[in-house]
Amino acid sequence: MLDKIAEILGVSSDDIKSPNPIVMSFNNSPYNAPFGTQNNYINEKVVEQLVTQLKVKDEIIAKLLTKVIS
Repeated sequence: MLDKIAEILGVSSDDIKSPNPIVMSFNNSPYNAPFGTQNNYINEKVVEQLVTQLKVKDEIIAKLLTKVIS
């Protein structure tokens, strides 16, 4: 099953199992055609909200780590 998924995604099964992230681009993939065209527009407000969420997540993790270490 993993080999089939890797084939569809155009990567190796080792890439899927790797703990290191891989960057994938489906622009040239025959599998993205049914999903419509790609929109490269990035809403800055959404990006700001995501950055804020990441900062909150980092603060929560830091607090939890200090409790565990203490």
